[in-house]
Amino acid sequence: MRASDHILYRYVANLLPGYDDTLSVVEPATYEAASLELATPGFFARTYTPAEQKVLTGAGSIKWTVIGDASASYAASPASTLIEAMFAPYIGDRDAPQFMLRSVGV
Repeated sequence: MRASDHILYRYVANLLPGYDDTLSVVEPATYEAASLELATPGFFARTYTPAEQKVLTGAGSIKWTVIGDASASYAASPASTLIEAMFAPYIGDRDAPQFMLRSVGV
């Protein structure tokens, strides 16, 4: 259930216009997510705090370096590189600059 929810709310919800949950990669991606969830129960339920998004880069006087952009959408969520690759052509970047056109009147 967590695997299908993850695919639905993380990927299907962010599909570019013209695509929906009938996209051919949805089912194999759900199986991949289920496989990850079986291997590591709770894999998709975990969230990471900005303090956990770091890597040890020095041992003398302990030094940590932040990895990634903690302010980006989904930065604190677990990810599968295979699932990311499956959906890459069909997903818009939520953090990319966007524009909107509006019309007033007829």
